[in-house]
Amino acid sequence: MTTLQSQVSPLAEFTAADAAEMLVRAVVAADPDKLSERHWQNALLLPLRDFLSRPGREFRGAIVESAWTIAGRDVCEMPETLPMALELLHAGSLIIDDIQDESEMRRGQPALHHVYGTPVALNTGNWLYFAASTLIDDIDVPSELKLVLLRRLRWAVLRCHQGQALDLTARISTLAPEEIRPIVSATTILKTASLVELAASLGATAAGAPAKLVASLERFGQHLGTALQTLDDLSGVLNAQRGHKGEEDLRGGRPTWVWVLAVQNCSQSEFSTLLAMSAEVESGACAAGLRERLSKHLPADAKVQVCRQLTDAFQTLCTDVPPSEGRLALQTIIQRLEKSYV
Repeated sequence: MTTLQSQVSPLAEFTAADAAEMLVRAVVAADPDKLSERHWQNALLLPLRDFLSRPGREFRGAIVESAWTIAGRDVCEMPETLPMALELLHAGSLIIDDIQDESEMRRGQPALHHVYGTPVALNTGNWLYFAASTLIDDIDVPSELKLVLLRRLRWAVLRCHQGQALDLTARISTLAPEEIRPIVSATTILKTASLVELAASLGATAAGAPAKLVASLERFGQHLGTALQTLDDLSGVLNAQRGHKGEEDLRGGRPTWVWVLAVQNCSQSEFSTLLAMSAEVESGACAAGLRERLSKHLPADAKVQVCRQLTDAFQTLCTDVPPSEGRLALQTIIQRLEKSYV
């Protein structure tokens, strides 16, 4: 059962793992040679079950449900595979991201490529991208609407890959101070916020919401995705329990919101020192000292400021969305996400 969905949705018993296994079973059933199930277990089902059973926030699927109900539809009418498409897409992106970033851990366990090897993990992540679109393609809606939903998904995936391209190539040591915020902002909007925007737009569009409401939910999705990435970056430096994530970013020389705030709050000479330390960390030096030094240049209320911006964005959304169970569910999701970064 999902952490956030279980609080807001009667569909919570249907998990992303169920959706993935359903698709694998469909392929197996169509196999003319009827291969032994053990082949499918080793090839796909085992790594899928492993990764999809790991506890995650799974809020993207919950946002799909909230957007559906905000559009005036009963959640019981919603195709149960619609929110799962977002969760499978996100899961695939995490697996691929871990390979590209050479990450050690994911959701409290070794990254999938460390368990099953890079080739199997890579194939599993790519399979999940196509599985997400297949779930949407199988939804029982008019063909014109289905094309709109699939087009939105393809566009979001394209934007995510553009953001990932920036994330993989931009290095803090190569950027001028004035370039840091634009790079971090673009990477966040493309790589992270795109999937939150997609969750809101899919739920509302599939429910038949007017274009104005869909656009409002998309704008809020971008604010929410940006805020969550900022909180994630901050927690990697300020929260000792997530220090490994912050140090991973530092070893990779990745521009993050921590660097955006640092360049705003320290002298030019101190920032030069930070950049010199960053170059040493990229070359193999311990990242703990740099993480500690960066933390001293973050505003004491940095997280509070981000949450305040998110509250303002939600209030703006409320001007277009009247009170409803869907709006309350969305607000509940936001509050739980904010608390998860405290």
